[in-house]
Amino acid sequence: MGAFRRALGLALLLALPVTGLRVRPWRSNGGGVSRRRGTESGDRWPGGGDDLLRELLPEIPELDFPVTRARPPPQRPSGAALDDTMPSSDLAAPERRIWIVTTASLPWMTGTAVNPLLRAAHLTSSRRGDGKITLMVPFLDRKDQKRVFPGGRVFEDEAAQEAYLRTWLRDTADLKSAAETLDIRWYPARYHPDYGSIFPMGDIIQLVPDAEADICVLEEPEHLNWYRFSGPSWKSKFQHVVGVMHTNYLVYSVGEAAGRVKAALLLYINQWMCRAYCDRIIKLSSVLQDYALEKEIVCNVHGVRGDFLKIGDGVAAALRRRAAAAAA
Repeated sequence: MGAFRRALGLALLLALPVTGLRVRPWRSNGGGVSRRRGTESGDRWPGGGDDLLRELLPEIPELDFPVTRARPPPQRPSGAALDDTMPSSDLAAPERRIWIVTTASLPWMTGTAVNPLLRAAHLTSSRRGDGKITLMVPFLDRKDQKRVFPGGRVFEDEAAQEAYLRTWLRDTADLKSAAETLDIRWYPARYHPDYGSIFPMGDIIQLVPDAEADICVLEEPEHLNWYRFSGPSWKSKFQHVVGVMHTNYLVYSVGEAAGRVKAALLLYINQWMCRAYCDRIIKLSSVLQDYALEKEIVCNVHGVRGDFLKIGDGVAAALRRRAAAAAA
């Protein structure tokens, strides 16, 4: 068992150049899990991972992040209260330029394709002047499209898939204005069948013009950065970076061979990615693991689609008619 522990420790240390992290003495905190792709619920992972990780890998040091951001820390305006929104993080300001970067795109009807698209579309309605919302989504080659999209659908180029997104916004989501004005950009990506996930190919940060790098919303920042290309970090590129945590990836790992070991390591890798690249973290559910307690909150920022409200209105109307008929 001692040789096994040392081998795992060496493997983790050899992986450090991939993430650009450095080593420091061990510290620990907890975590949690979920089950299926595109869901935000699941059972808590027993012990949060700490006890398991200490048992299996007691000699593994924790990793720390070098300070990479080029911008100075934001200064609180004179007289501002502690809970006031800082100017650098004010997403509501209509002149802000916001990039929303996600890990999937329609017609794959997964959460990280649908919800970021709707989020970007709704935010476009509040932009004024130089303000703009840009949705950055992956473009797959023909082979991967056939694997991912329903019915083996294939788009010859980015323009064809963009037309599909705009049609869906206009006809299905009933967001006609956003269907015309939303800025959509693409980055090259590949589908990994073993993980059931899409990963960027190359440095997608470099695809963002410096003049437009204001605020960034990373949908699944851990996922986007597991295989991040070396180069400038999100924090050094943007004034403010928000990470939205969709999926509980730990249970995926538990279901694989040596899953409990992989999940224990993944718990900490996710924390390192989020601490390194996000100023603020939004978890869709408290069942998700802890990423960075000092900068994370739990909030269902997806809201509720109008289609669900229409169904509720229809049920309520049917019940009123039934009651009126019974009373007559």
